[in-house]
Amino acid sequence: YCHPCKEKLNESYSNEMKNPNMLGAIGVGLLAGGVAGLLWWLIVITTKYEFGYAALGVGYLVGLGVYWGSGKKRGTTLQIMSVVLTLCTLFISEFFVVAYFLKGELLAATDPEVTALAQRAPMLLLENLDMLFKAIISPIGLLIWGIGLYVSSVVTKPRAI
Repeated sequence: YCHPCKEKLNESYSNEMKNPNMLGAIGVGLLAGGVAGLLWWLIVITTKYEFGYAALGVGYLVGLGVYWGSGKKRGTTLQIMSVVLTLCTLFISEFFVVAYFLKGELLAATDPEVTALAQRAPMLLLENLDMLFKAIISPIGLLIWGIGLYVSSVVTKPRAI
């Protein structure tokens, strides 16, 4: 680019970072996270297979939600917001996936006491968060989650030439 064109582009890019609608970014980001998390949960419970790459889609949808909600603005604050919302979405979705399958396992048991525990599956997970973390944490899982978080931050990354 020639110098005047480069200056014009950088000026328009800097305008993308001014006065973002933070409440809109949070609201639409949460909505996008809810939809993305629900879709991921539905895919996992219907296929009985957890596609880790869905974390990339979750990150992209949340980042896009924050971008649209902010009035199509970008910036470091919005990147942080996207990453935090994506991480929350991934964790909450994983919680519900593990709770769903734990409940199914407990209901399949023949012991009446174990079957009675099935109704408390989500509370059991909250009481024993270490069990949930063991179900979530794996090297490839962490890598995919990390890529999903990166994707969410790229959508709202400030641009410059």
